[in-house]
Amino acid sequence: MICSIILYAVSAAVLYKLVADYFKTTDPNIRSTFIYSKKYPKMDLFENQIGYAFALEDEVSDEITVDPEKILTYITPYIRVSTDMRNPGSDLIVRKRFYFDFTPCKTVLASTNKKIDKINKVYRDSEFSDFFIESFLCIDFPTTTKEYFVNSNYQLIPNSRIEISIYPCTLPSGCIRDPAKFKHLKLLVAKTGTTFDPENKKSPVAKFVDVDDRYSFDIFQTLEIKAVLKNVLIEDDKIDFRGGVKAFEYIDYDRTAQIRKTRDEGNDKDSICNEAALDDDFPLCEPFFTFEIRSGGLTTKMTREYKHVIPTLSDIGGFFDLATLILTTLLCCCTSRSFGTMLKKEVMGRPS
Repeated sequence: MICSIILYAVSAAVLYKLVADYFKTTDPNIRSTFIYSKKYPKMDLFENQIGYAFALEDEVSDEITVDPEKILTYITPYIRVSTDMRNPGSDLIVRKRFYFDFTPCKTVLASTNKKIDKINKVYRDSEFSDFFIESFLCIDFPTTTKEYFVNSNYQLIPNSRIEISIYPCTLPSGCIRDPAKFKHLKLLVAKTGTTFDPENKKSPVAKFVDVDDRYSFDIFQTLEIKAVLKNVLIEDDKIDFRGGVKAFEYIDYDRTAQIRKTRDEGNDKDSICNEAALDDDFPLCEPFFTFEIRSGGLTTKMTREYKHVIPTLSDIGGFFDLATLILTTLLCCCTSRSFGTMLKKEVMGRPS
């Protein structure tokens, strides 16, 4: 009797555990699949909240960072969206460019434009929001901006890419170009990134701001940082015979590469480094840094596998088969012992 009660209690506990595991969504199995396509998709950076902001760190100053209002006396961050396309009816390739400036973040983050605000919101909601407002320059998108994207392989037409260049100062006056002034400066880069938490069923994707990148200035070299984006697809697999169902999709960084090129410090003079000259396809004013963003052909598919109905029922059935076997064995042992005791009483007239 006691053995049966214990077995029934254990069975109930195991049954509860199996059913609870079926409804549990905080510990899925993750299966990754990598798919590469020759056709690079269009990637909207507004929708995917991919942005850049810049500041200057002064290693010998008590203020740590340079006042954003004074940053432009040292450098000119400049962003251009380049699109190469073919003229209809001809083989002539035409390049269209859109240019955006950088403005102190305290001004940009106050924007009420819904599309632009998708990027600004990441900076405002960051734990470093006060730091951005006080120290950084953000992209100043005009309210009429409709698209901010990369598209296709660089070798194919049409294609679009984004270049953010950090030039020397281009102000009409007041520029600081003394190489000695740049020895103690570092360029701080605050770019948005994405985290993936598979245990969060409803909101596994979250944006954050990465402020770990710091670069020293070298007036004799241009540092080019090329980033390729990838598509990330998150699927949920919970229903038998159906496979994964698309739950979330976003753009993230796939890989980056750094290239150093020689630059001529003599090309920093006022006659060449002015704002008008930066609109040229090949400006003589050479940048200190260039950040290039391109589309990529890689898709990373993350499948979150949850407990299915049929395997759960199989587990329950298998457990009860095992429980029945154990109970039957115990009952047989108890019955055999009781039967032997009874025979001894009847035949021999004494207990065992």
